[in-house]
Amino acid sequence: MSKPKSTKKVVKKAAKKPRLAATALRTPPSARSSSAIDLLLSRSKPLSDDERGAFRSQFSDARCDAMGVRTKSANVLAEAKSWAVTIDKALDQYPRDLRRYGRTRFVWLLECVRDLAREIDAQRNAGGAGSAQASDLAARRSDALGARKDLTSTLEGLTEGDDAATEGVATATAIARDDDESLVRSVRALAALASDWLARAQHHVAARVLVASLGLDEADVNAATAKASALEEAMVARALGEKGSTFDRPSVNRIEGRVLLEMQRVMRVFEEAKKLNKLVPRLVPGSGVRSVMLRGRSSAATPPATAPALDGKIAENTSP
Repeated sequence: MSKPKSTKKVVKKAAKKPRLAATALRTPPSARSSSAIDLLLSRSKPLSDDERGAFRSQFSDARCDAMGVRTKSANVLAEAKSWAVTIDKALDQYPRDLRRYGRTRFVWLLECVRDLAREIDAQRNAGGAGSAQASDLAARRSDALGARKDLTSTLEGLTEGDDAATEGVATATAIARDDDESLVRSVRALAALASDWLARAQHHVAARVLVASLGLDEADVNAATAKASALEEAMVARALGEKGSTFDRPSVNRIEGRVLLEMQRVMRVFEEAKKLNKLVPRLVPGSGVRSVMLRGRSSAATPPATAPALDGKIAENTSP
């Protein structure tokens, strides 16, 4: 005799939803921003080298540096990412009203934002490599000292017999002991003097003969300048590791400033377009960049003649 079947219903437990991978939750903001920008870039026609060169030439490195030290890179990146989405939609919706801002210029802005995200990630990664930073700083200091010694010897050969010129070389050579910032200034001052001699050699026979006899050329000047910049970068990277701070290094400030200047440009076009068509969206700077964006429209045109000191403006530029 068979047993009666049970009338109880079998209740199946609902399968648990898979948890998000921990790595997804820890994705850096710059990486998320970069992916959004990369998506917009993937839908756009790539720029030519000529187009990039033309757009880059409108804002000098000095102007970008002067703009970039005034803000925090994380704020600029977040603002630029938000604007990019708005700009992309507006260019499709109001092509006639926004015809003064071409798609090629927008793609250039996207490329600059992508580069900013990459520089921020590189800066973050460099912040945790203390021993490597110390080694790199020592190497860059050695390179800069070598450039200083070479230029000093060359310029002393050029200025021999000219007391005033010799004094100028001595002043540029003067350096405080174990002071890397002074070393950077010294190398750059000597490079400027060497560059002056090269310019003089174009018009004066005596200068041309002396310059040729010592084998001084533009490559020497460029190499010395590059070594000074490399030492400056290493100084900032070391400070990131030692102090645990995240103030922006010069390479970040430069692309950061370029993004801000490009944002100013598109903001002006949108403002003019909105006067003719109220449906055109307004690009409003957020609190993290507002003062610089609005003030910079007049002040950025005349940047300081020299870059700010490492313990001055740059030190004030801290990311959250």
